[in-house]
This record gives sequence, structure tokens and C-alpha cells, in this order.
Amino acid sequence: MKLVILGVAAFVVILVLDRLFRSRGSHPGVRQGVSPVGSDVQSGTDADIERLVASGRKIEAIKLHRQLHRTGLKEAKDAVEALASRLPR
Repeated sequence: MKLVILGVAAFVVILVLDRLFRSRGSHPGVRQGVSPVGSDVQSGTDADIERLVASGRKIEAIKLHRQLHRTGLKEAKDAVEALASRLPR
């Protein structure tokens, strides 16, 4: 009986922590403010995505978009390509 109660309590704690991290937009395994693949962009904002696209670094822009907006690869690629088409050449 004690083992069942302990198991349920552990499950509830994990569930509460998961909800807490999701509501704050971060996860313990995700480092905030650091862009992917060691690029020189140090903050994670949409402006950084735009700078990456403008400098021709679309792959890094897609990775940063996925990290910031928690989207899939296709959604991030489409968003970055749409941004690239709007930027002056």
C-alpha cells in the first residue's frame, strides 16, 4: 500500500514540475539565451532570426526558430523562407 502511495506521489510531482516548466516556456535541458550550433548570436529573439537570414545563415535561423517557437522542422523552414522573401536583397 505504501509503495502505491509513493508511486502516485512521485507521478504527481513529475506532472506538476512538467506543467511548471512548460508554462514558463523553458525546460531544464534547454539553455535559454544561447543560440544553436555555436553561432555568434547570443540572445534568442525574432530579431536574431532575421539577422541570421539576412546574413545567409538559414539553417541556423531555422534551428533558432524551432528553439524559440517550439515548432517542427517544416513550420520553422516555411517561416524562415517567408521571412527571407520579405527581406530586401
